Amino acid sequence: EITSRAIARKRNGYGKALGDILLPEGRTVSDLFAEATVKALRDKGYVVVPKDSPEAKNGTPVSVTVNRFWCWMVPGFWAITLEGQVEVFVTGPAILVSGKEEQVICSISRKSAAGGTKAWTTIIDQSLQEYMNELKARIK
Repeated sequence: EITSRAIARKRNGYGKALGDILLPEGRTVSDLFAEATVKALRDKGYVVVPKDSPEAKNGTPVSVTVNRFWCWMVPGFWAITLEGQVEVFVTGPAILVSGKEEQVICSISRKSAAGGTKAWTTIIDQSLQEYMNELKARIK
């Protein structure tokens, strides 16, 4: 349960773990990427329906597997750097430019004066936005 919600680990300047950054209860990393994928598809003009809806039988299935989504902090002298890394496999040959499975890999880096909640939220949001941008470039 906790692993599906873990997205980062806080560390002090000496590298000692201070605690994990978790999504709120009821939210998982899979949820974040499912929502981001739906948004990317809709931005490209696709109508997205749940797989258990009657309309789904006429649609094109899309599968998303999150292999990695992790954020971390790199201490610095005057500022810290927060980094995020994404690796996701998307399968939906009929909608992808390549006509096969796509591996979407992206990373983001952001300087911050401190590693508070707002800084972590920003790096998470920017990582998801970068994923959506990369995915949209691969959708027909």
